[in-house]
Amino acid sequence: MKALILDDEILLVHDILDAVDWKSLGISEVHTAHTLGQAQQVLSKNQIDILLCDIELPHGNGLDLLEWIRTHSPATVPIVLTCHMDFHYAQRALKLGSFDFILKPCDSHDLEKAIQAATEKRIRDSHKDRYSQYGEFWLKYQPVMMEKFLLDIVNGSILPNEEDISRAAQEYNIPYNDEIRVLPLLLSVRRRRWTEKFTLFEQKAMTFAVKNIAEEILFEPHANGLMVELADDQLLCLLICSERDTDLKDQPLFLSHCQDCIHAIHTYLRCDVNIYLGMSCALHDLAAQAGQLKDADHANVVWENKVINLEKDQPVTEEKHEPDRELWKILITNGCYQEFLQSADDYFSHPLAAITISVDELQQIYYELLHLFYPAMEKAGVPASQVLSDWQDAINDSIAMPNKSLADLQSWLHLLCQRLSDTQHTEVSTAGLIEKVLKYIKQNLDEASSRESVANHFYLNPDYLDRLCKKETGLSVTKQLEKHRLDRACELLTLTKLSISDIANQLGFRHANHLLAVFKRYIGMSPSEYRQSKSD
Repeated sequence: MKALILDDEILLVHDILDAVDWKSLGISEVHTAHTLGQAQQVLSKNQIDILLCDIELPHGNGLDLLEWIRTHSPATVPIVLTCHMDFHYAQRALKLGSFDFILKPCDSHDLEKAIQAATEKRIRDSHKDRYSQYGEFWLKYQPVMMEKFLLDIVNGSILPNEEDISRAAQEYNIPYNDEIRVLPLLLSVRRRRWTEKFTLFEQKAMTFAVKNIAEEILFEPHANGLMVELADDQLLCLLICSERDTDLKDQPLFLSHCQDCIHAIHTYLRCDVNIYLGMSCALHDLAAQAGQLKDADHANVVWENKVINLEKDQPVTEEKHEPDRELWKILITNGCYQEFLQSADDYFSHPLAAITISVDELQQIYYELLHLFYPAMEKAGVPASQVLSDWQDAINDSIAMPNKSLADLQSWLHLLCQRLSDTQHTEVSTAGLIEKVLKYIKQNLDEASSRESVANHFYLNPDYLDRLCKKETGLSVTKQLEKHRLDRACELLTLTKLSISDIANQLGFRHANHLLAVFKRYIGMSPSEYRQSKSD
């Protein structure tokens, strides 16, 4: 601790310095001042804990300093020294926060007792300040600690029994009793219908917005609640309820508020969401309940923007609803895409589809269809990777995939069939396409080095472009490249004096011998002989 002695009597200041056993009082540093200004300067530069202050000072008095330290050094504990007792002085000193009032000349024993009491007060005040800071910290971060506590229960980090949960609650400094019951709800974002790409920060902000909407609509009208973020697309809402509130999820008003929450998120945040209602449980059963809710969300391939009650909305049937795989194979193989879509839509919209198709079966259907469509895409010159890329661009959503829900699979099939149908329709204008290809080859003989480079320029499959070119011209793209290079080589041999090597390099031949071989094969003579024949 640090102390300051303020008195205009220099000898008295030295007497106090010598009379008091400062070290035994816990004071390691003692400053002195003889004027009000000097004292203020010391207080401004140092954290002074104890102040011994005379009232009578030149150009002011000690009471003015007491008033000053209330603003500039409120932690300082002041003790007033004075030569004569004056009731008004004493009254004002106490109002200004003076801890004690001592008459001069003062006994060293009495002075030490006063300083000892002042240091104890300073310690108490310091502890109060620290506890106050701890309290503010706890109030600020208690929701975070509570969320971590509940997340540990859900994830199994805390064993699901009352003893372990109670022990963990004490470690987190969270009030707990075994009568606490919660109603768990899982809010799952199924798809984000955003027209622009969002950064990770923006996606986190969107999750925060979803959380705020859910808290405002679900918690405030019914009960206290907490929200636990399980993943970017899953929030576990916990309504704290009593035994008599266990039927809350069956109340029409509560179900209406759940639907209002879905509507608000769907409308304002452009997200498709579901709310899954669990069963009221004690905290030691929460992990099992949360697991059932997550399993229900994973298994759901049909419902969107719906309130789903695990006790009521889980229909079971032994009846199977299988697709007509043979018909689908025939239709896809023969390019009857509209007929296939009609059959697929009929299958997916059948009432039994919603209760018989599991997520595993949906994925199996998806991969079976991919296997059927690959030959059709190859034949049409449509790269499979491009179709998947088109799907991502169309939905602009990293969550929804065609093998996660019936609606997404149907949308993907319509997109794919539309792409393949468009390719079928463009075949009527194949002649125009090949005309552009031949023009490109003629104008870019140095760049069009292979059929792959030509196909890439037109965003087509090389085999598919080869078939179209051969159908229209009788020659493949590779043969067309050789023909146009040869025609141009003949022109250069006739009209210029370029060397054979320069001509070969200019036209994209690998080397002069390659040009020689092509000339021999198609014209029956070497480039030199051809040039000589044209000059004769």
